[in-house]
Amino acid sequence: MKSNLTSQPTYTEVTEDDAGWILSNTFLILTMQTGFGMLEAGSVSYKNIANIMVKNCVDVTLGGLVYWVAGYALSFGEPSTPFFGYGNFFVTAATVADTGRQYAHYVFQLSFATAATTIVSGAVAERMQLQAYMLFAIVNTFGYCLPAMWAWHHNGFLGSIGFFDFAGGCVVHGTGGASAFVAAYVLGARYKRFARAGEEAVHYTASSPVTALTGLFMLWWAWLGFNCGSTFGISKDRWKVAAKVAVTTLNGSIAGGIVGLVSSFVVFKGRFNIDYIILSVMGGLVSITANCAIISPAESLIIGAIGAAIALFAIRVIERMEIDDPVGAIPVHFASAGWGTMCVGIFGKNDFDLLKGHNGLLHGGGLYLLQVQAFGWILISLWSALFTAVFFLAMNRAGILRMSLQDELMGADWVEHGVRSESVGNKIEKIIKQMNLPEDEVQDVFKKMIIEATTSNERQSAFFLGGVNEEDAFNMARVLSQTRQGSVITSRLIRRASEMTIKDLPPSRKISLMNGTTPRKESLAVRKESSVRCRPSSTPLIMMKEDHTNGIP
Repeated sequence: MKSNLTSQPTYTEVTEDDAGWILSNTFLILTMQTGFGMLEAGSVSYKNIANIMVKNCVDVTLGGLVYWVAGYALSFGEPSTPFFGYGNFFVTAATVADTGRQYAHYVFQLSFATAATTIVSGAVAERMQLQAYMLFAIVNTFGYCLPAMWAWHHNGFLGSIGFFDFAGGCVVHGTGGASAFVAAYVLGARYKRFARAGEEAVHYTASSPVTALTGLFMLWWAWLGFNCGSTFGISKDRWKVAAKVAVTTLNGSIAGGIVGLVSSFVVFKGRFNIDYIILSVMGGLVSITANCAIISPAESLIIGAIGAAIALFAIRVIERMEIDDPVGAIPVHFASAGWGTMCVGIFGKNDFDLLKGHNGLLHGGGLYLLQVQAFGWILISLWSALFTAVFFLAMNRAGILRMSLQDELMGADWVEHGVRSESVGNKIEKIIKQMNLPEDEVQDVFKKMIIEATTSNERQSAFFLGGVNEEDAFNMARVLSQTRQGSVITSRLIRRASEMTIKDLPPSRKISLMNGTTPRKESLAVRKESSVRCRPSSTPLIMMKEDHTNGIP
């Protein structure tokens, strides 16, 4: 069947219905910024939540301005060469008749350009200076625009030899993934992220797995706009392709999610690890993006499942390489994207003449299409990697790339934005105050916990960096949590607070608990259940709370 469709169709024939479809899907795609932001914010530590959201905002503001000024012209401008366009700078419709199709095409492609840069923000989280990232958001627009031109412009040299990428599996995600790989490598790992001789690695705790999962859901549904909207309309045969794409996209993500659940259950011996689930669903989605229009629903299950497995394997590989990727951007957007790009040459079928007469290996097309896809993926990956390497190395040489150690340990929220997240000091303070201790006894218990949970070197470093007095127990905990191995010390302190028993408290408090009263007022636990008087001394005090959060607010 012949049709007017091609990979990323041109905008020369756009009806009113097509424009409505394009704009609706564009708005859906732009909500991916919220999804990426929430996934990344939930994956980083508390002290960097606001900063990672600001970076996602920067991708749209600065990157969007540059795309309007020059990016769109380089990708889709006329006149053009096979390697870049050089018309339509400062995008403005030439005539009233061109207004609808010109602007509809522009805003749709803008949403793709901003997504490519956002991928990098997660890989460099918690240690890259915001000003440096702003510069990257501006420059990376140009890094994305040329691969888009090569693959999707009617005059692009990759498209002319048969390279196919329906919705940006390679052009958007592969470009972002390759950039993320190089960026994370040049930037280096977070403080003590990987163990060194004689030193233990710091375990960085995610701020909110629930927020990360909510971000995944937003990305999941917005992905339907990403893929289905790439028909660039619903007139003629395009609505048929859009319906098919919706099914293959969902099937790929479903298969990926199942791989994540099963793998987690096996690896973690009966537990379902949230990181595994997120990586697997995302791996399935990315691996289906380039090929979603030219495969069957059954094939999409296979592609999504393998794409998820590749992402889970790749995260182990980059950790062995000691490349720090806080959100898993590299395994998903680089490794799974490569697999999805190759799948065009393996599973592709020339329905609706999308493949310009070619078929994939499993449909009798031989190796030609697979070779073209491999060439395109390697070329785009190398371009993105080299472009990012040059810019990051230049910023590193200029001394503006990475945050100082003290700033990194304090957290970008406070250093860059003046926002202080609730620290472990606040958390432990709340825990102990719920025991209704007198003020003088609170200080004594707090200080005892801190000394037990930290080493002398950690305390000395906190005093040096924070300039606090050793006698000030509350400030000591806050500075420790924000300047020196914060997540490790947080874990120790909260565990210590949760394990506190009657024998750990001052004598006056022990007597009060045994009598069922407190020095100042009756406790919540005593009001709730009088059986507290009969609890053995080994019962953790924190379990007397009305809720069951183990003392963590």
